[in-house]
Amino acid sequence: MYQKVKDFLLHHTISVVSIMDLEGYPHSAALHYAFDPDSFTFYFFTSKNSHKAQTLVNGEIVKASVVIGFSDKEWITIQMEGKIHMGILPDEVFNAQALFYVKFPSADKTADIIPLIFKPSFWKYTDYSKKPWEITTSKDQ
Repeated sequence: MYQKVKDFLLHHTISVVSIMDLEGYPHSAALHYAFDPDSFTFYFFTSKNSHKAQTLVNGEIVKASVVIGFSDKEWITIQMEGKIHMGILPDEVFNAQALFYVKFPSADKTADIIPLIFKPSFWKYTDYSKKPWEITTSKDQ
């Protein structure tokens, strides 16, 4: 089952990322992502001036949730919670760029963007097309 989750994440490209901003308000944004199946880590890129980046600019590590998938054609989603931070260490930036630009070769490599790195502490995969629904969580693994 775990491989099914990894395959789903590798197949998709868009997510919704939600964090609490500096004033305590939830902030959500649709972002493309790259996924490292070996470390179960997600990489996003955003403008240095974005709301998300401003929340993480001083090295903060904050709680976040990420949702990937769900359409009325596929009926599958994965919901995750964990922590997110801005990638500032050279290895973090290199890994983020390597995965992201392979997945999105047409992405603008000259844009003034920074990587955000999300590591889930919990995930829930649901396939609503199955009867009964197929639900697997990280606690099941």
